[in-house]
Amino acid sequence: MKKTRFDIDWKRGETIKAEEIVFIEAQGKYTQVFSSRGSFFSDCMLAVWEKKLENDEFIRCHRGYLVNRRYIVRIHDKEIELKNGARIRISRRLRKETMKRYREYILNEA
Repeated sequence: MKKTRFDIDWKRGETIKAEEIVFIEAQGKYTQVFSSRGSFFSDCMLAVWEKKLENDEFIRCHRGYLVNRRYIVRIHDKEIELKNGARIRISRRLRKETMKRYREYILNEA
């Protein structure tokens, strides 16, 4: 995974690495970014984050979520279980692609 860094407005202009992002949740025109260091709100829409992270290990599993594959513990029938205990829904439309991308990740890590 490339080492993408983002300047963020929380806590006096700190930066966050893409690998620290666990998942991003859409909240209307804004997003809430959940990271290994806490969460923060962003004025970027989910589609903007998806574009920024397109070469990193993120999966769009639902219209409202973008998940870092590194933090996935397992995928259940309709949701993803993450290392931090969060459970993220998988849409029917994106289930096949979510499973495919996660399998590719597992095979590349082995």
